[in-house]
Amino acid sequence: MNQALAALKRWRIQIFAITWLAYAAFYFTRKAFSVAKLGIGEDPTFMLDKAAMANLDAIYLAAYAVGQFTWGMLADRFGPRVVVLGGLLISAAAAVVMGSFATFPVFATCMLVQGLAQSTGWAGLCKNIGSFFPASQRGRVLGLWSSCYAFGGLVASPFAGWWAYTL
Repeated sequence: MNQALAALKRWRIQIFAITWLAYAAFYFTRKAFSVAKLGIGEDPTFMLDKAAMANLDAIYLAAYAVGQFTWGMLADRFGPRVVVLGGLLISAAAAVVMGSFATFPVFATCMLVQGLAQSTGWAGLCKNIGSFFPASQRGRVLGLWSSCYAFGGLVASPFAGWWAYTL
């Protein structure tokens, strides 16, 4: 019995850490455009004005909102690992495409894809973490776990700025 409890404790720690890191990782592609807008606005060769950048943000947020309603159900059907990993990979691919092709139609398409991909994280990862902890511990566990979004947001913007302006 002690081995079973030790194995369960190990699984809980691993699931906590992996899901925490996964959600924090979403911020590295989520914050990239916010940081890039500073350089885009100062670049005289790139024709993307403030209104266009605001419209790109609106496209992203609308797609994110739609995805929040959709991905939770799909995580129930296909499993949170598939949905979240797919979202992370698609988000990274969209960020690479945005960095490679600087035109408004490409940016708009990528922001739509980015919003849908980014919205895979919360519902799927909360479902995953909730499955490994009893109801009596979930409030405390999710309270600690949800620090991942604060950490991700705190670290991702300076990292993106360093990456964009140093490399």
